[in-house]
Amino acid sequence: DFGIQVSYYTSVIGVGKTPGEVQLNWIVSPNGLNTHATNNFWRSVEGVTLWGNVITWAVSQAAPLRRSVIKHALRLSYDARYSSGGFMSDVSIHGDLAMGTQQQWFFRNVDVFGQMYCPSGWNYVMVGMRGLSWPAQQACAGSTPGKVLTLPMLWVAEKPFIVAEDGGWYIHVPKFISAAVGSGSSGNIDWKLDLEQEVFITRPGMTADEINRGMEGMKGLLVTPGIYELDVPIEIK
Repeated sequence: DFGIQVSYYTSVIGVGKTPGEVQLNWIVSPNGLNTHATNNFWRSVEGVTLWGNVITWAVSQAAPLRRSVIKHALRLSYDARYSSGGFMSDVSIHGDLAMGTQQQWFFRNVDVFGQMYCPSGWNYVMVGMRGLSWPAQQACAGSTPGKVLTLPMLWVAEKPFIVAEDGGWYIHVPKFISAAVGSGSSGNIDWKLDLEQEVFITRPGMTADEINRGMEGMKGLLVTPGIYELDVPIEIK
């Protein structure tokens, strides 16, 4: 029974080529204000498979859930506590999805193989969704016109992600894909970068000049967390 508490300034990142290579029982995002989630910001989860019977990801903005598999149910708030998210992309939910008190949410290329429960909320945008029937979407919208907006995905490229493979570290860069439906698009890799040979890695305290010079001849940039006092822009060429 292994899980991780995901609090402020915390990212849980699975470094396998697929989410199935990194498996956890649970994650939890602790409520930061009077048991509500309206200030649960600045955290993220990606690249994992979660096996708990009910996974609760009660967050607001700046707290994405990406490239992951939820083997059972997912709920997005703690009971009737307030919440105001949110974003998820390239996620497969094998059980039910309970929106709870979420005021709004943006889903992109997400599978939902169970039911969707929407007791409240104002605005849910679903792009490239798979598994939710039209009646289920209408039931979610209820008597609120425009509460649920469903759109096809014209073009998408998931964000690059770090992978440990063959004794080294790499950044995988997904392809642009047209008309993508459901999860799995990040598995279509366009190219990969050797983290040690082709990527410049910053360290907190570096100047803009050091970063700009360090990127010369490199194909990628990885900015590690911290404080950077920059007097001129970083130039990506």
